[in-house]
Amino acid sequence: MMEKWQLWILLESSTVFTLLTVFFIWRTRLLKKTPEPDDENEKNSASSTPSSDNVHSSAAEPDLSASYSRFSEFIERQITHAINSVKAKLQEKDEAATTKFKIWGTLLKAEKAIIINENSQNPRPILNRFLASILAALEFESRNTKKSDLEKSLEELDQEFMQAGEVLLTKENLIANQKQLHEDLRSNIERTKKRIAQLGIKERELARLKAEQNKLREQIESINHHSAYALDVTPEARTSYTKPKAQKPQSSRHLESLKQLSARQQTVIEKLQEALDSQKTGKSNQTHIESQKVAIERLERMSTESLSLIEQLSTELNTTNLTIESLKQDISSKNKALEEIEQRLKETDTTVITGLSNIQANKKEAFDSIKLGLTEAQEDEQSHNDFFINEHAKEVENLERLLQESETCVALLAQELQTLDSETAETEAKILEAVAAQNNGDSTSDELNMLREQNKLLANQTSDIKAELMEQATNTDERTLRTEFNRKNLELDRLQLAYSDLERKYLSTLN
Repeated sequence: MMEKWQLWILLESSTVFTLLTVFFIWRTRLLKKTPEPDDENEKNSASSTPSSDNVHSSAAEPDLSASYSRFSEFIERQITHAINSVKAKLQEKDEAATTKFKIWGTLLKAEKAIIINENSQNPRPILNRFLASILAALEFESRNTKKSDLEKSLEELDQEFMQAGEVLLTKENLIANQKQLHEDLRSNIERTKKRIAQLGIKERELARLKAEQNKLREQIESINHHSAYALDVTPEARTSYTKPKAQKPQSSRHLESLKQLSARQQTVIEKLQEALDSQKTGKSNQTHIESQKVAIERLERMSTESLSLIEQLSTELNTTNLTIESLKQDISSKNKALEEIEQRLKETDTTVITGLSNIQANKKEAFDSIKLGLTEAQEDEQSHNDFFINEHAKEVENLERLLQESETCVALLAQELQTLDSETAETEAKILEAVAAQNNGDSTSDELNMLREQNKLLANQTSDIKAELMEQATNTDERTLRTEFNRKNLELDRLQLAYSDLERKYLSTLN
């Protein structure tokens, strides 16, 4: 369907062509007329001797007829070209191009009819007849194509509007999702910083507990070292001495001396027992008596020594206010304290260290399992998304390539039009040179040159109109390509949105 401005341009161009043809015919008629002489002398001189003006007019008439014939031939060739183009476009079923060539051929026929009929003074009936046929054809085509083309254009505009709305919505969702993802990343970073700080505090607490544990161990070792000197007295019998399990430094020498005395007394008693046995057998003599005396003296001396040692021990016990029961109680209390300290140390060792190690191991196992599952899911989803993104990128590249090819085709068509215009300009220049050489600087050549320049300007205008029509024809393809490109871009935005959602889910699982 042709738009109104195109129709008006064609009508204006047709009117301009008709006016130019009228002006051209009028000028040719004026040139054909011979100028009338002002006085009789000029008539006589004109009858006697031919003037230079008559010579030039008689010489210009065949040139004008030749130019008319060439112009009519040119118009005929253009008409045949228009007819062939209309036939070709009918086969291609291109209604817009068919209408365009029909209008062009009708205008050429009108121009030819005006030239043939030499009706430049009153060309309106011919123009009305041909323009009526043009308007009838356009009205018929507009009735056939107006409604469908309008519906099609409205559908295309509606689709473009919907695509633009979807693109805007997806862009807004993508921006909001990216902002939320950035917020999640910031919160995760802050949370990890807090966890690192908590781990540092726990490490310092663990170091402090280890230091306390070492101190307690040192205290236990020192207590064990000092407890080696404690006394643990257990009575064996009423008459026997008590054997201390652990001696204190103050009474160790006295106890050793008592042991030595008891051993010597035991030996003396054994000797006396032997002496008594020997007396009973009747074998006593002087030596036995002397030995008995020596043994008795030794016993007396040892008894005195033992009495002195016992007195010293009693004095020491009185001075220190120590009793066996008190020593036992002290040792038992210290043993209980040591057992409590050891129990506390064991509990602290087992509760703190094992608890921390168990928590750390559980966290590590949970994190490894979550990470493994997420990596597997992410790899599957990433491969799936990569496949669609690659396909989409290929389609976008194909669309861009088609756009570039269409642009190159348009550029090549423009170059061909420029070359054709340059060739026509060269041929016109050659024709002008040939006509100028034949006319030898006649005054009519200037007017013909002016007319040709005007014709050249009109040809440029028609070429511009053709270029605009070609651009309009390519704009439809460009619109379809634009809609396809917008659709693919929308799919790409949706894929990016889905990928950002997956990243957010991954971050939420890490939390």
